[in-house]
This record gives sequence, structure tokens and C-alpha cells, in this order.
Amino acid sequence: MKTKIGVLDTTLRDGAQSALVSYTVKDKLKILDILDALGIGFAEGGAPAAITKDEELFAYLKRERVRFRTLKPVAFHSTCREGVAAREDELLRKTVSLSDEYVSLYGKSSLAQVISVLRTSDTENLRMIADSISYCRENGKRVIFEGEHFFDGYRNDPGYAMQTLVSAVNAGAERVVLCDTNGGSMPGEIKRVVREVCKALSVPVGIHCHNDCGLAVANTLFAVEGGAVDVHGTFCGIGERCGNTDLCTVIPDLQLKMGFSVLPPDRLRLLTGSARRIADITNLAFDERAPYVGGYAFRHKAGAHIDGEEKWSAAFQHTDPAQVGNSSGILISDQSGRAAVAKRLRELAPGTDKNDPCVTELLARIKNEERMGYQYENADGSLALMMLETLGRRKRYFELLDFKIVLSDPTKSDVLTGCLLKIAVGGSEALVASEGKGPVNAIDLALRKALGGFYPVLEGMKLTDYKVRVIDSDAATAAKVRVSIESSDSRSVWRTVGVSTDIIEASWLALCDSIDYMLSAADGLV
Repeated sequence: MKTKIGVLDTTLRDGAQSALVSYTVKDKLKILDILDALGIGFAEGGAPAAITKDEELFAYLKRERVRFRTLKPVAFHSTCREGVAAREDELLRKTVSLSDEYVSLYGKSSLAQVISVLRTSDTENLRMIADSISYCRENGKRVIFEGEHFFDGYRNDPGYAMQTLVSAVNAGAERVVLCDTNGGSMPGEIKRVVREVCKALSVPVGIHCHNDCGLAVANTLFAVEGGAVDVHGTFCGIGERCGNTDLCTVIPDLQLKMGFSVLPPDRLRLLTGSARRIADITNLAFDERAPYVGGYAFRHKAGAHIDGEEKWSAAFQHTDPAQVGNSSGILISDQSGRAAVAKRLRELAPGTDKNDPCVTELLARIKNEERMGYQYENADGSLALMMLETLGRRKRYFELLDFKIVLSDPTKSDVLTGCLLKIAVGGSEALVASEGKGPVNAIDLALRKALGGFYPVLEGMKLTDYKVRVIDSDAATAAKVRVSIESSDSRSVWRTVGVSTDIIEASWLALCDSIDYMLSAADGLV
């Protein structure tokens, strides 16, 4: 029987400390539902005694008696203050009153931190830990104790670091977590220390790593090898400073590579979609190069790799992408050969041979357009539309009749750019006006406004990234630019490209392709 590894997700707590991340209560509820659907066991929802939004979240969960299938929401707080009894610590009492079942308490496991940061004594710190946990237990709460700066503390004074854990366990903590709070420990040290702690304690031991040395995932894996049975982390590795252990990587590493039981296989297949949805809710650009879940994780560009993968799927793939809900594929560019282009065409036209005339036509067009500045290896949406056109299947959803851009005085702040747009769909026409923060935003808003009545599905689409690259910089202001646009509907992401000497025209081409791709996907053409 496989050893079970538990997961405590801290995307909503430690992840919220990441730069540029700010959740609403609704955001947190959505993410809790996603984590529950995945089969995650615990999730720190936040610090309800310290943060108003987190107080609202836990109050809502308690008031509405929200129950999840597998997930246990955890309220997070520190031990009581120096010189204050736990039962008299207002914030600790508030945490206990708002929590449902589990409370995660953190306390110092480093004597240097106790003296230099808390400015208190070693014995008072131990009193704070034991008193706080006892108070929680007396009020019917189950406690997870997180030993903050544990590895730093163990390195300098292992005896005292262990005392903090023993105090926590004796007071009633059901689980203890060893925190590499500064993210500065090495894998070998992590494994050795975890092994020593596991031998000394009778309760489950967890690991919480930060990524300041780029080793959070590695340190977590080594900790599990040392005996840890709970792993902490965040989706997409978000967190303070350099982030936390990325659960999108560590979960499949543990399950697919190391043979542990983390999630049921049918839930593991939800990982890629869940990661994208959480990134979307968090309003972060998704890392397409992320292991396992990234859009490029199982995509091949080199001819030899494509040829090898075509003959044997495991030739250049370390695992079956379907296990984590991802898929394999190839990246097409002017370096691609007939076999690679034929393989992509077979996605839309099964049975296409590399000697098919469509392959010749598509390859010639790719090479010609990349000479003009297009780049299709990172524009899957535009490439799919080109493939449809080559096969004679591309549908024209609308026709541009006219558009005008009205530019405001660029020297003034907070001015909007206007767009007047006229399009035709079938036998109908639409004339709309819109304002945006710059011409591209104005065109985007006007185009969707004009098409919304014809294609309601576009309401779920949003532009998630926009990039401009000057192609021939020697031409100065007359240079061609390549505009790359990334769009999403929360379930999938696609990229399109436009090239012109006019940045507005290049943006228009990429925007039109983005909309055409979504509508083609809705019609089942791609």
C-alpha cells in the first residue's frame, strides 16, 4: 500500500503575501471550491483575527455552515503575546471563535529569533506555545503547530528547536510543521533534520518551504524522503519574496515519480485546469513553462524531438501529460519540416500525410510569413486559423467596414482614447463607439461591444497579455512591429499575432484572430 502524503494548501494565506496578489472573499471561496474538487485535505484560508477580508471569509463559512467534501479550512494565527495568557489574548480568542475545526498556530522555533525579534526569554516562548495550544484544545479546536524558522533554529541550537515542538505536542498539537521560513536551507540538511525530528515525535510531521534559493520543491521532496507526511505549498508557487513550494510541481513529483499517494488519479487529472483557474482568479499571468501544467511542458520544437516523439511518445516526455490534465504537441516555426506540419494538420484533418498538398501549402505560408516578421511557435491561435484556412474550413465571423481612432492630448493624464467601429455580421451591421486606456484597449472594447449581440459566448473571453516587439529596429519609427496577444476564457488560453508597420493595425490583426479563434473553438472547428 502506498504511503499517503497529506497536503495543506496555503495559496490563500502565504500566497496572499505575494507581491501584486490581493484576494476578495469571493475569490477565496472560488479557490476553496477548486481545492476541494481536487481532493486537497487542508487549506489555510487566512488570518481572520488580523485581516478584515479573512474575518469575513471565516464568518461566512461558519454562518452558512459551508461544508466541503474533503477540504478542511484552517484559520491561521500566531501564539499568544509575550506576558499575556492565551485566554486573555484578544486576537487569539477571535481566531478560535471564527474557526470551525482546525487552527494553525505558528511560534518561534529559533532561539535567536526569540531573543532578537520577540525580545523575550526562551522559557516565555515555550509558555506562549503551550498555553496557546492548550487554550485552542480547551475550546474544541484541533491544532497544527508551525515551527517558524525551525531549520535556522535547529542549525544553531537543536535542543531548543526540539523543545518548541515537544511543548506543542504535549499541549495537544496533532501535527507539527517544520518551516524553512527564510528559504535558505539545502536539501541534504532538510532530509537529515526531518528524519531526526520524525524519530523523536509521535505525531505527523509536515514541511513548509520557501523558494529563496530556488529549492522549495527539492527541499519538500527531500523532507518527504526523511519522513514528513504533510506538505505545505501554494498553487503556481506564489508567496512572499521568491514564493513557496509549488504544489503544481510537488504533487505530481510525489505521486508520479516517487510512488506516494497524494490525490486520487481522477483528481490528479484536474491539476492543469485547476492551476489555470487559480492563476486567473489571482489575476496572474500563467507560467507556460511551468513543469507538468504549463502550456509548453510537453510541447516540442526541435525536428529530432518531434520525429522521436512521433515514433515513440515517451522519447522526449518524462510522463504521460494526460495524468495531470495536460496534453502534448509541437511548436511550429520556419524551422519545422513536413513531418511536423503534417502532424499539426492531423489534429484537424486525421490521416493527413506529409506529402499532402495542404502540408506543402501550409509550410510555404509559414516560412513566408515568418520572413515578414510573424512568429507562430508562440501563436497557437493564429496558427490554428491558418490551418483551417489551408483546409478550406475557416469561417469568417465578421467583416470590418470602418473604424476610426480618436486620440486625446497625450500630454494630459488620465485621458481616454475613443474608437468608432462599424462591422458586418451576415446581413446585419453594427456601429459602436467605445473609450479605452489607449487605442488598443479602445479597439478591443469596441469590437467586443459590436460582436456581443451576435456572439454571446464572447462575454467569457478576456485579454490576459499584450506584447509589442520591434522587428527591424534599423528602420526607426518606420519599423515593423509584432503584436502578440494572449486571451483566455478561464478554461483555456490561446495566443495570436499580428505584424505591421502600424502598431494599431498589428494589434487589430491579433485581436481579430483572437476572437475568430474563440468562435471557431465554440463551433468545434479547432
